[in-house]
Formats: sequence, C-alpha cells, structure tokens
Amino acid sequence: MNICLVTSPRFNCKPVTKSMAPAGLAQLGAVAREGGHEVTGVEGVMIGHPRLIAERVAAGAPEVVGTSTTTIDRLAGI
Repeated sequence: MNICLVTSPRFNCKPVTKSMAPAGLAQLGAVAREGGHEVTGVEGVMIGHPRLIAERVAAGAPEVVGTSTTTIDRLAGI
C-alpha cells in the first residue's frame, strides 16, 4: 500500500526553513514500512500553502494519507 504522511502548514501558511517530524507520525511511518508498505512524507510546514501541499501529496497517488497538526495550526490544516 502507498501511504503518504503529511505535516500541516503553520497557522499563517508561510513556509519555515527548519522542521522536525512529529514523533507520532514518524512512528506510524516506521511501523508501516516494517509492515511492507511504501511510505512517503510531505513536510507541509516547509511548503507552506495548503494548495501546494495538496499538489505534492496528489503527485504521489497515495492510497492512504495520514496527517498531523498542532492546535494552533489546526485551521491551516483543513
């Protein structure tokens, strides 16, 4: 199965230059890979604009998309 794990953009949708993948999302990816699935990641926080993030995700044609966000960034991640 092709899985894409995505971090949401910041609340202001401006890209950042440094980021660290959320531990929970990284753990999900590791378990999925160990289970034989193909896993890709999209750092939405580094891309910024939700439309650009969606285009990047769609380009990989995933069967499943998982996302992670923080409370302050919740509206940008919708």
